[in-house]
Amino acid sequence: SIGRNFFNIICFGQSNASNILKIHNKKTADIPFSRQPMNALKVNLTSALSPSSLQLYQRCPYAFFLSKIMGISNNDPASEYQLFGVLIHELIEKVAKKEIINADEVKAYISSKLNTLMAIIMKTKFNEEWNITEVTSWVNQFSGEIYTEHELSETIQGIPLKGRADIIFSSNESIEVVDVKSGKLPTAKEIKTYEYIQLGVYLLLIEKAFKKTTLKASLLAKDQHFSTPIDYENEAFSDYMSGLKKHLVKLFNQLSESKFNPADALSDPRFTKNQCRVCEYYYVCHFKDRHQR
Repeated sequence: SIGRNFFNIICFGQSNASNILKIHNKKTADIPFSRQPMNALKVNLTSALSPSSLQLYQRCPYAFFLSKIMGISNNDPASEYQLFGVLIHELIEKVAKKEIINADEVKAYISSKLNTLMAIIMKTKFNEEWNITEVTSWVNQFSGEIYTEHELSETIQGIPLKGRADIIFSSNESIEVVDVKSGKLPTAKEIKTYEYIQLGVYLLLIEKAFKKTTLKASLLAKDQHFSTPIDYENEAFSDYMSGLKKHLVKLFNQLSESKFNPADALSDPRFTKNQCRVCEYYYVCHFKDRHQR
């Protein structure tokens, strides 16, 4: 069918799509073919990309292509882990806006969002990992303007970017973006070597939006873990920001050239392997050197 032929072309390339079609039309079996990516594919990026999309591209350009260009998804329902992540972001946002100030209000909010059984599970998990009193105290130490889920957009090297910062603290002295994490935190080395770029990309967007150079980027995670891995007061700040811009130029150049082969990944191979372990496109991946589950 037309739909099947189109999918074969996208996933396996024009020449091998023909081979697949011959297999469908021929009664003899065992006609060999090798899966190949589409080397001649050219894509004009019109929709804005998020910092997390750029993170995905540098770890696996092919997964990025299927997800962000083709819009292919398995449409599985959200897992408990994903639901908890969304809930944490919503709760921290409301704490930052002073809409929630104590544990009872946290429980009431969770009950209003979930069915009884799921609410019990989420309340237990939240109480084990987060202390609302400490989070509230942490928010209250900041002065100036507080923005939550603040939309940022900019075009860099012809690539439109758009993202929503979890929390932004803006004062006369500096501006700080805070990324709330419900799961595993990136290490300082991953940030320094640009294996993890989301935090830095948010900082670039804020720099352009707020016209300030006194910038900070921080992480807030369970057990009230708070760190500021990117700080204008740190002597390595200028080198980090200039290095990040060079790294993004390379990434944007590859995007402009429509490089969507798994072999074009900019990440260290071990991070690409980690992507393979969780990738929803694993079973349609043509890359012979992919990590074997």
